[in-house]
Amino acid sequence: MDIIDCTDKVNAIAKIHTMMEILYDSLVYRVAWKDVEESAKFKDFYRKFSDVLYGYIGYSQAGQDLFVTTFYSNKKNGYFVEIGASDGITNSNTFILEEKYDWKGICIEPNSEFEKLINNRKCLCVNACLSDRVEEIDFLEDGNPVAKGLSGIVKYLGTYKPEGTNYKLTTTRFLDVLIEHNAPNLIDYLSIDTEGSEYIILKDFPFEIYRFGVITVEHNSEKEKRSDLYNLLTSNNYLRVLESPLDDFYVHMDFCKAKV
Repeated sequence: MDIIDCTDKVNAIAKIHTMMEILYDSLVYRVAWKDVEESAKFKDFYRKFSDVLYGYIGYSQAGQDLFVTTFYSNKKNGYFVEIGASDGITNSNTFILEEKYDWKGICIEPNSEFEKLINNRKCLCVNACLSDRVEEIDFLEDGNPVAKGLSGIVKYLGTYKPEGTNYKLTTTRFLDVLIEHNAPNLIDYLSIDTEGSEYIILKDFPFEIYRFGVITVEHNSEKEKRSDLYNLLTSNNYLRVLESPLDDFYVHMDFCKAKV
């Protein structure tokens, strides 16, 4: 296991992330998201901007892939798990890890974007809806072709309720997916973005069995959910090193020489 001096590295990443976030926030709400062509133009511009400014083409919505690659000093052959992978490219937190740095891992997606996911990615792709137990649930899939990633389990969706198709799914546990597919006990990066069910998926997870070097988890500025996630992860030796309006970024204490 590589021990990383977090302080200077995370502070530098935070400055870059802030600049990227300012750009994103200043433009994102001007885009007609129901207009597929305009949305595609914006995302293309955002990627080109990051490439010109940092020599790096990112795909993440809030710089998560930039954080991971920088934190690990462009590490090759890492291992990731992305829960809520959508089509595997749009707003993907792991696409660049696989394509540029030869990482392996698992992408998990429950909705119809899975058909695109298996064509877009080389990693193991799992068609599953995760929860804390196996049960039948109501799942709402956003009908907007630009916003399939806003789909989720109905009872955990936040203030945004998309218009779309409601159907039944049987959930499975995150632990069971890792066991079934022989995931390593030390996973470099976990990304989780499931539109409200993030805490439910993680709350009973055996963190003493599986460790993650970096975790990025969506909270969408929902105070109670964000607080629950913070308490859960910090109690399991994760340090929150970066905050954003969409996601919080955590690093396992075993990977750090110094607290940030």
